[in-house]
Amino acid sequence: MRLLTDAPSATRTFLPPGAIWQSCALHALSEPDASLWEVFGNGAPCHYCDVEDVVDGSDSARRIVLIEFAPTSQFAQAQAAMKSRADWPSNWACLALEGSQFQGQRGRPWVALRGNMHLTCQYEIGLPADQVQAGLTALPAVATVAAIRAASSHQAEPRIKWVNDVLLDGHKVAGVLTASRLQGSTLSSALFGIGINLVHAPDLPRQPFAPEPGSLATFNIELSAMWQQLQAQLDEGVRQLREEGEHALVSAYEAAADFIGRNVQIWPEEWEGATQPEALLAGRVRGLAPDLSLLIDGIDEPVRKGRMTYSN
Repeated sequence: MRLLTDAPSATRTFLPPGAIWQSCALHALSEPDASLWEVFGNGAPCHYCDVEDVVDGSDSARRIVLIEFAPTSQFAQAQAAMKSRADWPSNWACLALEGSQFQGQRGRPWVALRGNMHLTCQYEIGLPADQVQAGLTALPAVATVAAIRAASSHQAEPRIKWVNDVLLDGHKVAGVLTASRLQGSTLSSALFGIGINLVHAPDLPRQPFAPEPGSLATFNIELSAMWQQLQAQLDEGVRQLREEGEHALVSAYEAAADFIGRNVQIWPEEWEGATQPEALLAGRVRGLAPDLSLLIDGIDEPVRKGRMTYSN
């Protein structure tokens, strides 16, 4: 596994004992390394370290980019590269210690504070798109829940709020994003973006449809330890998707759901204004369909889109 960084002092804890960073001329980088550094390195000098077991069982060919400050969203940068570069690599992860102009679902601001987790990663999938969409949506949320449980020695029991928020005691401690690259009817690769409030709960304006932010600060989880747990859980989720299909991931998503059995309201997805609109529907969620749409008492059709709030 190759690690690249612009900040060897700040990222030393990500290396195994005895490993050290080495400086590297940009012209000496391999083609995949150079592609990643061109997008994420912001023109800074590059340091590298080749290691075997930063994450147990990880692919030895993986590349990890560790950036001290990302001036814009890594997820947005990677999405643009996926669309514009035929030779853009898979099998990499990029973690920023802090940054600006980060975004969540539908471009909503995400505050990237030092000490919190800001991870983007891309995996090869190579499966029919119509067989993996629900699994891909579920995968980063399920992996995040499992990683938080493991990193906190199972003291924290986070839950999922439909579709992509992770809550702890009703507060949002993480959010996930998914994008994909299609080649015909095949989903060739998937991009995941994950933010976890390890230390800081961002000070954000109150939003009608967003839970209040929280953090995992009371659990004293080191960023490098959370990264290893999260990377391992993402690896396992992708393995499950490839080898077993999406059923187990969808089942794990449902098992971690915070909303099943609760009364909810569903609001227009595109609403961003100052005046609250009329709710589209309301009712008790009795379960999830295989595509992760909501099954709500009194509503004939599964609910596939909208923004959820709890009524109790």
